[in-house]
Amino acid sequence: QLAEVNAVLAPRTGFEMHPVAGLVSPKAFMDRLDEGVFLSTQYIRHASRPLYTPEPDVVHEIIGHAPSLLHPSLVRLNRAFGKASKRADPSRIEALIRLYWYTLEFGVVEEGGALSVVGAGLLSSFGELGRFEREARLRPFTIEEIASTPFDPTAYQETLFVGPSVDHVVSELVRHLEKISGA
Repeated sequence: QLAEVNAVLAPRTGFEMHPVAGLVSPKAFMDRLDEGVFLSTQYIRHASRPLYTPEPDVVHEIIGHAPSLLHPSLVRLNRAFGKASKRADPSRIEALIRLYWYTLEFGVVEEGGALSVVGAGLLSSFGELGRFEREARLRPFTIEEIASTPFDPTAYQETLFVGPSVDHVVSELVRHLEKISGA
């Protein structure tokens, strides 16, 4: 139950996961991050597609996102996305969605010469987790390229961006997002 997850999250980071009946717009989702609210779906992926689901499900939310909401740097980044989303010109929302997608959903970093997964989409997709190093184009983390790279949520990702570390990705993105939000 999300209440059990929130009993752990809220006292530590101030975040809570709130249930939603279905998909919400990316902007509505990101806006709530500023308030410490992570909108969470509740359905479970269909048994015919256990390795990947094109829409977020409770496995994705609990295995992928909930742990990141305990990581202080990733909490800071989630809140920065929320602030930027609330204050961004409508023409910049698509770029924000792409930045979120390629970091907090499908983020990868290199640590100690090995790739580490940061994004909830990768962490919750056994199928994609087992193939991305061999089959995805791994590009260096650059905000400008990420912001202009479209994605397809219905299939395994063809391109992923690799940051030099979690701290680097978070600091670069927070700095960028604060410019948008005027913080």
